[in-house]
Formats: sequence, C-alpha cells, structure tokens
Amino acid sequence: MTPDSHRQTVAGQRIDLLKAHRSTELVRLASQRRVFNRLDWWTPAEWYNSNAFWAVSRSETIDAALLVVPVAIDDMDDLQTAQPGSAWIRWCAVTDGVSASEALQPLFDACEDRLQQVGIDCTFCIVEPMHWLYACLRERGYARNDDVITLMSRERIPDTTFDESSRAVTVRAATWYDIAQVAEVDTQAFEEQWRYPGFVLRRALESSAYFTVAELDGQIVGYQFAAVNEEDAHITRLVVRPPAQGRGIGAMLLADCMHYLRHSLRIKTITLNTQASNTISQRLYARFGFETLQPRLRVMCRCYDNCLPAWQGALDM
Repeated sequence: MTPDSHRQTVAGQRIDLLKAHRSTELVRLASQRRVFNRLDWWTPAEWYNSNAFWAVSRSETIDAALLVVPVAIDDMDDLQTAQPGSAWIRWCAVTDGVSASEALQPLFDACEDRLQQVGIDCTFCIVEPMHWLYACLRERGYARNDDVITLMSRERIPDTTFDESSRAVTVRAATWYDIAQVAEVDTQAFEEQWRYPGFVLRRALESSAYFTVAELDGQIVGYQFAAVNEEDAHITRLVVRPPAQGRGIGAMLLADCMHYLRHSLRIKTITLNTQASNTISQRLYARFGFETLQPRLRVMCRCYDNCLPAWQGALDM
C-alpha cells in the first residue's frame, strides 16, 4: 500500500488523505464554525494534495481534517521529504454538529503514526487557551511549553541614531540570493522548532511588504520582515546571528523597519510577537515603545519521547 492510497477505518469512520475527497469538500470545511488556521502565507487549497493533510468521514462529507507540517520539508506535497525533528499543527477544522474530540482523536493517531515514520519526534501548536482546539490538545496529551505574547506600538517614530560601531553594519533590501544565508541565521539563532526553512523564507520574501538584511564584513548577520494590512503592520521576524549579538544590530533592523513603515507606508499601528521566555527581546521592544497586549497564546507541545525544553531566547540585542 502506497502512502497516497493509505486508508483505515475506525469505529465506522474512514480516515485517509484529504485528496481522496473532492476539493469542494475542503471549501465547505473551511467555512465551518470551528476552523484553526496557522498557515501564514498559504491557503488550505495549496496544501490540498499534501499527504500531511488527513481527513475523517463517515460518508462523502468530511467530519474533520488535520494538517501537521514538519519544520523542515523539501516538498510540501510529500511527507517523505521531511527531515527528522519537529512539526507544527497548521490547519484543522471540524464540521458543525460533529464532536471535535471524537473526530480528531483518530486523526491524531493516523497523523502521528506517519510523522514518526519520517522521524518527527515532537509536535507543536500555538493556540488561545479559550479556543475549541485547546481542549482537544489537552485531551491528547499536549502540555504547555511556553507562551507567545503580542506587543503593539502606535504612532511612535523610533530614534535612528546609533553609536560609532554601527557604521560597519549595512541594512539593505533582501534578495533571492540572500535566502541561503538568511536560513543559516535562523539555524544558528533558534531552537529547531522555531526555524524557518528555505521554502518558507522564499514565500515570505514574495509576500512581505518589507524584508531587509543586516550585513557585517560582507556576511548577513541578521534580518527582519514585515507584513502590512491597510493601516496596520506586523513585524513577523527579527533575528540576529548569535556571534553578532550584543552590537545593536537587532535595534538597527527594528528602527529601520519602523521608520519605513511609519514614513513610507504611513502605518499607524505596528505589532509583533515573541516568546514569553524571551525577555531580552522584550526589553528591546520596550525601548521602541511596544506594549504587551492580552491574551497570551499557549505554545502546546506533545513529544513521543522527551519534550524539548522551552525556548530560551536567541536574540541578544
């Protein structure tokens, strides 16, 4: 039996790959009341043919669907191209009137079995404590690993004056040729579960309103990118290589980004996220006028051996 033909039956329910169903079923499912979406720059339809996308049904109508994506995967349609490590729950939906707990548990069984076959040992999910999926994750054995907090700045124009050492650093627009080095920055700066692989960074470069890198001695030592929605912007990423930390490079990237958003795009509100455990970055953001919003998001984690430690904070600004 090939992965694409994989199918099993649990208590009268059929569990198989989503692409075994009509694509119109995905559209219908996406319109239901209980939908969890952390696909970032993708749509569910772009993952329709992926064998990381599972569905459960009692008839031709899907009861629930679940997409769990490894951090490092070469082909989004083929789970076999994933590298061992961690994965994230990216999309999940349950048909109205169906028990989320009853529908999702066999989906988790099938999905986790396949993930372990390709070397995935831990699955993460970022979810609000009051979200319907949170109770299902707790029932499944997911535990709190960290929190993600959101910070916001209104109207403030940052001070772009830096000391003499900053003259050696150049902040410029990112290009396609930078992606390999940018991915190296991520690898050095973050725990495995928080890294962005090359295909994600390429998509971010296509989609972002402002994507810049910081260069020192001809080497990329940091980067940031931000998304814009009308009068609001969100700084999605701000990273500095560990060997270059402590030199104000993160502050330079942040100041440059905020200056561009405020002056060139006339953005009024800027938000960003960071882990609650990353107190170093929080001090930087406070300097730039960012204030913490509520509620916090929970980083939930389920590992099949020993759970990875909470992220300890990779940025030293």
